Amino acid sequence: MSRLKKILIGGAPLSNSLKEKITNDESDVYLTYGMTETISHIAIQKISGENKQERFYPLPGIQLSQDENSCLRIRAPYLAEDIQTHDVVKLYDDKSFEWLGRADFVINSGGIKIHPEEIENKIENILRALAVDTYFVSALPDDKLGEKLILLIESIESISTTPLLQQLKETLPPYQNPKELYILPQFKRTENGKLNRKATLDLVKVVG
Repeated sequence: MSRLKKILIGGAPLSNSLKEKITNDESDVYLTYGMTETISHIAIQKISGENKQERFYPLPGIQLSQDENSCLRIRAPYLAEDIQTHDVVKLYDDKSFEWLGRADFVINSGGIKIHPEEIENKIENILRALAVDTYFVSALPDDKLGEKLILLIESIESISTTPLLQQLKETLPPYQNPKELYILPQFKRTENGKLNRKATLDLVKVVG
């Protein structure tokens, strides 16, 4: 990779482990933010080389704002109308932003809004040490909390749940701690092979 001067990466968020490998690369590597509706990327983040960036910065001519749910709204001179996304972001005064997660996945547990993607990033190294590659955080209804956090793991191997839950408890703040752990031999996926969180969660609800 170091023989390439500039590299653009887009399509999906990078895992922490991959980002760590790229960070020290000699090439200038940029994460891009965009979608089909924006035609091309509308913001970039430099993650290697000199002057690395901690968040995305909009390209020239792009105007960013948020709706009442903190979801990113995009205005570009080549678009007929604004694009309202479902991506929850932290938007700064200079219009740079941090991607927090999808509004579709936000969990309200005990009155606290929680982004599963944030927790998933924090526990990545713990699960990779157990040879777990596919997992996600979701929620089930709870009489006391409204929604309780759960962790779903795809694995055909046996995993000792008690020490894992203890390790997560020591790693995460209390409000981000999964209350239950479910291990499934196979997750549900869409036709193009992407993880289908809702359909997989439905499997847990049936089992429960």
